[in-house]
Amino acid sequence: MRILVATLTLLTVLAPTRALPHSTGTTLPSFGDSTDPLHGLSGTIVLIHGFAGGRLVDTRTSPPTTVWLTREITENTYTPDIKLPITASGGDEDGIVVDGILRDEVWNPFYTKFVDRLKAMEKEGKIKKFVVFAYDWRMDNVYTAEKFAALLSTLHRPLIFAHSMGSVITLHALQTHPTLSKNIRGVIYAGGPFNGNIYGLIQHQTGGMVGSNPNILNLDSIFLIRSTWNYQPFDGRGLIDNTTGKELEGLDFYDPNTWIKHGFSTVLTTPSPIGTQTQKLTYLNATLSLARAIRTSSLFPSRSTSYPPFAVICSKSHPTAHTVNVTLSGTNVTFLPDKISMTDGDGTVSWESCQMRSGFQVTKVVESTQEHMKLLDDFEAVGKAVRGVLGRG
Repeated sequence: MRILVATLTLLTVLAPTRALPHSTGTTLPSFGDSTDPLHGLSGTIVLIHGFAGGRLVDTRTSPPTTVWLTREITENTYTPDIKLPITASGGDEDGIVVDGILRDEVWNPFYTKFVDRLKAMEKEGKIKKFVVFAYDWRMDNVYTAEKFAALLSTLHRPLIFAHSMGSVITLHALQTHPTLSKNIRGVIYAGGPFNGNIYGLIQHQTGGMVGSNPNILNLDSIFLIRSTWNYQPFDGRGLIDNTTGKELEGLDFYDPNTWIKHGFSTVLTTPSPIGTQTQKLTYLNATLSLARAIRTSSLFPSRSTSYPPFAVICSKSHPTAHTVNVTLSGTNVTFLPDKISMTDGDGTVSWESCQMRSGFQVTKVVESTQEHMKLLDDFEAVGKAVRGVLGRG
């Protein structure tokens, strides 16, 4: 999916987590001999989508106007302003709200196949309830995780499917609300960016293309869409000196001083209509503080939390960004997006980045051959993950 490539391709150098057994202490479903890979799926199922996966509408117009995503936007004949105000914090509303999950919009089926299948199973009585948590993906993930935790607290024994950015939101919700885990049957993370994102840096100098539209995710928008700050490489790696070929060391991408020193964001180094330099720096400090909280959730399991069983669905069949070359002028860093090295992944998230960090107990690692946006369409992989978290293989 071209929209996501600019924001979610990841880098990590960490080894995959070893799959470990896990006992749920609950009655296991009977999967029988059915050839249906989703046979045996039951109870309440929850889906949380990834970055850019929710439809956004502007309620300040009558009738409300869709501002994400339409064909006119991708063809660059309509460019709504979707950036958040620089003075807002947390979940402050700006008149733009989420209106469900993206499905068959524009050129991509998004979550249509998976959602239609689960809705059909609900209608047929094969599962008790199917809940889609659609959210405003522009907001910071700490805020979204709180809203997701509130939803989960109202459901009985849900099984969660978390895609892409939804994976780190889910993990943060469990980390900050440890009592939730007792009520959750399991979590299946599909293409989760657990270990950072080299494009999380690059986009702050290049912006992002949406179809043929270079403006809706321009530099100011990227700067003010708070969720984009959550995926800098967690280990401070991924930048290669174009002159020496050596990797830059000792970088903390969640430290505002690093951004100021190295000029990672063009918005910080040039005049911009979004606000004063003081406002930009205040925003930078607040946003990176929230992003660091998300980063910490992905790095370290809590010793006091008894997590539900986890499974991950990842791919290594599609070239995925790994490192980027940079030029240096004093301490200022300029990214060279035409000089990116590739590794195995799903085209957006690398195989290694998709693995949960050491210490988290993972009952099943499932390999899919699908690309990022189609991981949940791979029902064979989904079925294996389901059986893994529910104790059947």
